[in-house]
Amino acid sequence: MKKLWIVNLFLTGVMILAVIVNGCGSVSKVTPVASAKVSGVAATGAPVHGTVTLKDSSMPSKGMTATTAADGSFSFTVGGLQPPYVLRAAWNGDGSSQELYALADGPGTTNINPLTNAAFVAAANVADPAMFAGDPDASMIQAAHQNMKSVMEKLKTKLAQLFALYGVTQDPEEDEYEADHTGLDALFDDITIKISDGQIIVTNKQTGGVIFKASVNDIDHGTFYPENMPGQPGQVDGAALYAANCSSCHGPLASSSKAGASAAAIQSAIQKNTGGMGKLSTLTALQIQAIAAALAGGGTTPPPPTTPPDGAALYSANCAGCHGPLATSSKLNRSATAIASAIQQNIGGMGSLSGLTSAEIQAIATALAGGGTTPPPPAQCTYTYSAWGACQADSTQSRSLLSSTPAGCTGTPVLTQSCTYTPPQPQACTYTYSAWGACQADSTQSRSLLSSTPAGCTGTPVLSQSCTYTPPQPQACTYTYSAWSACQADSTQTRTVLTSLPAGCTGTPVLSQSCAYTPPIDGAALYTQYCSGCHGNAKKGKSVTAITNAINSNTGGMGSLSFLTPAQIQAISTAP
Repeated sequence: MKKLWIVNLFLTGVMILAVIVNGCGSVSKVTPVASAKVSGVAATGAPVHGTVTLKDSSMPSKGMTATTAADGSFSFTVGGLQPPYVLRAAWNGDGSSQELYALADGPGTTNINPLTNAAFVAAANVADPAMFAGDPDASMIQAAHQNMKSVMEKLKTKLAQLFALYGVTQDPEEDEYEADHTGLDALFDDITIKISDGQIIVTNKQTGGVIFKASVNDIDHGTFYPENMPGQPGQVDGAALYAANCSSCHGPLASSSKAGASAAAIQSAIQKNTGGMGKLSTLTALQIQAIAAALAGGGTTPPPPTTPPDGAALYSANCAGCHGPLATSSKLNRSATAIASAIQQNIGGMGSLSGLTSAEIQAIATALAGGGTTPPPPAQCTYTYSAWGACQADSTQSRSLLSSTPAGCTGTPVLTQSCTYTPPQPQACTYTYSAWGACQADSTQSRSLLSSTPAGCTGTPVLSQSCTYTPPQPQACTYTYSAWSACQADSTQTRTVLTSLPAGCTGTPVLSQSCAYTPPIDGAALYTQYCSGCHGNAKKGKSVTAITNAINSNTGGMGSLSFLTPAQIQAISTAP
């Protein structure tokens, strides 16, 4: 992990100085360093080409926006802003607006990617991260900040097998990152991480299989499906992949004309269809990474995974003192999740084992499940396949892997082979239709074509036919009206028709009715009765507010008119 020791040392000095100045008082806020920066890379496998917005923890929140560079990198000078910071990357992709989030402790490296987004949503515990990031509350940012590290560690623990498969050792959020189709970037190329209905769901992009699923509020009890990973450790043979896909154009691996080509260069050539390489677009980023590794090693395939940790030995060294010998342990069959949780919560002093890696914890759990026996190294796989598929236009045919035995074995299944392609002859179509529509006034009815099989077939669907038309009988109208008008002096009120349904209906709308007429208030008579005796005509045209205030304040004894209604006062105000 990148160590920002210079910034940290400076900030430590600022805090010590603040303590000296304030005596024994606590330091509640550190003034941000004027030249401090928050920088990183926004990527989903491919770099994000859009904007990154930063919001700080002050009240009200202050922020700034930057445009990402071609490699997805961004940088902010955060002098005067209060950490921690909420980061939001926004761009247009796949025909819609996309967003990812992250939370920065302070100055330094903070990347934005699908894993930081999942950790942010779980740490903030919000249903709408866009609303949270758009106008963040300082207390909510602080609460999310307190949870962020532990949530990210939980995700890394649950996805440890996936990280190991791609050789990922860096922290997804805080370590240096490059969109070069290797390591963490290759992982993002091959998987999708989505938040849906309160669930974190990791899927294989190529197969759609679910690799991991958990509630955002209970990551520890999520389920990992290793069988749906893009590949298994030891099964991605770069030399074999090169021989099957590259050697016919570039020569044997040991003397390849593309020796030393990087994963990014291979991926770029496939995307641009350089020399017809577009046909290799089905290769995963993991497979491309393996080919690049083979090219870098002159044909040597990367060594198989190191020997897994010895769970029995780890148990004896760290657990037997409290829980007895492994064979009779009081913790037999404890899961890796339960062990990790006990360490995190320091149950029975188990916090002292926080230095154990997720692989070591898994090894201890395996030993507890097997009564102390450590599993043997992986055996070579025996595969069963589906039948070969039809020969395709590129003169290849494929088949699916049905099973591999024994569990945890190593090897590379053969899923494609060359074949002789014979273009199919067009066949007559078989159609499926919707139901016939109603008979129209021209004595025809029509239907829609739902499907035609097989693909590439020939024929003409029958979409219309003759019928006997029966004109519809008029229906009684259903009316919608405007509101009734005010009651007139002849004790009637009226309304208008807004709609009449259905079209062509018959009927007579009711447009008038009797009502109780209330004569209008005579403001002139009221003025003569209550005002002219004191004011003559001098107060005519005074506003309702002026008259009301005079009555309320008893100006000139006008409080005696407090019985007048607002309508009467209005009439007096507007009297001629």
